[in-house]
Amino acid sequence: RRIKFTPGENSERRYMPSDLRDWPFPDNFGRRWRAGSLVVQGSVLLLAKAVMRLSQRVQFKNYDLMKSAIFNRPTGTPLITVSNHVSFVDDPGVWGAFSFKMVTEGRMRWIPGAKEYTFINKFANFIFSRGQVVPVVRGEGVYQRGMDLCLDQLNKGGWVHIYPEGKINCRGETLRYKWGVGRLIAETKTLPIVIPFWHVGMEDILPNTKPYYPRFLKKLTVFVGEPIDFSAMVKQYAPTAVELRKNLTDTIQHTLGELKASAHALHDSWHTTFPVQFRTL
Repeated sequence: RRIKFTPGENSERRYMPSDLRDWPFPDNFGRRWRAGSLVVQGSVLLLAKAVMRLSQRVQFKNYDLMKSAIFNRPTGTPLITVSNHVSFVDDPGVWGAFSFKMVTEGRMRWIPGAKEYTFINKFANFIFSRGQVVPVVRGEGVYQRGMDLCLDQLNKGGWVHIYPEGKINCRGETLRYKWGVGRLIAETKTLPIVIPFWHVGMEDILPNTKPYYPRFLKKLTVFVGEPIDFSAMVKQYAPTAVELRKNLTDTIQHTLGELKASAHALHDSWHTTFPVQFRTL
């Protein structure tokens, strides 16, 4: 039995004031909202596929593992993917490698995004919300409205992608991972599949320095790791919410650290004469 942790008596009180202004999602996702989401997601994924498949050199280690988790996991089983974050276009760039069925079958990821950079006006609210980006406010903790929405989607068997570093890591520093991912794993009704991956090269495709425009004929490596089994840890620390979140997050940080070395080694060893290429390993 999974244990639901709550921070206080009244769940509504846990939302900070900035959480409750301009919330971009309806109470019910009706037909009109879903139609708009289909258009936005389809357009963005089409652009990502065009850039990644037709103008870059991309290699995907354990591609079939990720593909199976997205499209073939058991009905009702939630999926959490975690990765490093080095460029503004990490998402949707990496997902350009996959089929349009992500959109047409409603399998697209949900992802938290920094509210101060994404949800800045009504037009941005429309685009990002229909793209299934969820506003979160840095510094307001793991119990905020955006994280609750991510948890709700997981409990419906959905997929959430998390950047546990909490920001674009421009300098490649070792950052303490944020505990939001620990909360999501701990509080889902069904223990999620958790898949880590590390990518190298997105910072070359869209650098973090001026001029800000995409570069072409660059090299990208995505190294997908094996799913992380958290079942024993959840049982061991179930009565203690804070300690459980910390240990879940620390395990993810350690695992991604190991993948980082493997991804860079694979990236550096790949020498190809093709100007554009897509390969799976």
